[in-house]
Amino acid sequence: MISRSLEMLSLRIEKAQQNAEAVTAFLPDHDKVAKLQWLLYLDEYSPEGRTFRQQCCDAGSTFSFDIVGGQPAAFRFLKRAGAV
Repeated sequence: MISRSLEMLSLRIEKAQQNAEAVTAFLPDHDKVAKLQWLLYLDEYSPEGRTFRQQCCDAGSTFSFDIVGGQPAAFRFLKRAGAV
């Protein structure tokens, strides 16, 4: 059972990575997204970008983005999404 769970874990991680890639490819072109933060989008010549590329093999599935309109717009977005 543990073996099967570990096998499924790697599949879930791979799928989460693929989903993050799809979403982060879409977000920069959205007119209500002010900024996207994701490790793959770091400037490769910045200290952070160099460290990421030296120490990591992938960016994972965690990213964040700022919404145009600041905190009020962010809360409206979260409310519509059912997260609040």
